[in-house]
Amino acid sequence: MKPIQYYLAEDTIDNADIDALAAWLKTYPRLTKGPLTLEFEKKWSDWVGVKHTVFNNSGSSANLLMYYALLLSGRLKNKKVIVPSVGWVTTIAPAIQFGFEPIMCEADKDTFGLDMVHLEQLLKEHRPSTVIMVQVLGVPHKMDELLALKEKYGFVLLEDGCAAAGASYHGKNVGAFGDMSSNSWYFGHQLSTIEGGTVSTNDKELNDILLMIRSHGWGKDLDPATHRALLDKYQIDDFHAPFVFYEPGFNLRPTDLQAFIGIRQIGKMGWLIKRRGENHAIIKNCLVGDSTCSSRRRIR
Repeated sequence: MKPIQYYLAEDTIDNADIDALAAWLKTYPRLTKGPLTLEFEKKWSDWVGVKHTVFNNSGSSANLLMYYALLLSGRLKNKKVIVPSVGWVTTIAPAIQFGFEPIMCEADKDTFGLDMVHLEQLLKEHRPSTVIMVQVLGVPHKMDELLALKEKYGFVLLEDGCAAAGASYHGKNVGAFGDMSSNSWYFGHQLSTIEGGTVSTNDKELNDILLMIRSHGWGKDLDPATHRALLDKYQIDDFHAPFVFYEPGFNLRPTDLQAFIGIRQIGKMGWLIKRRGENHAIIKNCLVGDSTCSSRRRIR
């Protein structure tokens, strides 16, 4: 029997998306970060249910930005961070790069997220400032229990939701629980901008830091009132205003080409969630030995 191939991703970016992108390119639009990036950020914020989103060049960069924004915020009482034992390397790598002290937590047997018993033991022993969690394989974690521990121990919660876009917990979307949350829009994930990432938050101060460090550390992406306050604080004249760098940042900007695709992806969220549920049911039936399940039945 010829083996069946299952592709990492097949129709997330479909022919209609490519045709629409080609037609848009023929209008000779701006391709670098511009108005479509802002539109995409607004649409994703509205869908998740948060106030702010910063679009950047990858999900890995999104995690990097979360850690660095937290470091620059001045809110940390120490640099200890509890990290999950199930996740991608870039959930943990920025902690090492920025001099945090990662403390590994066991995985929950039901959700593959942080084990609540082990997490509380670590919180009591180490008193970390930060906990980063991963919403694993589309399965929302036990958020009521985790948020209760957050209230009890007072840590900052970073939420990596890249493997669970579109999932929800008691009616609240993944990505709306953390003080900051990241999502990856890589080709192989549920939603794609080819490459790309987002950081979402309800905290304006953190959002302002994210906007600056995404683009070299300058203030040009800030709202006018916030930018003016910085100019006044540092006594910067209008001539030099566009070229002042307030934080040592990066160049992790996306493009409007990616944002164009992303806007269309958000419009397909209902289809995506339905299709993922159908595929989940197919796999579950096969695993439990359902007589209607065929080894040749193709996941769609």
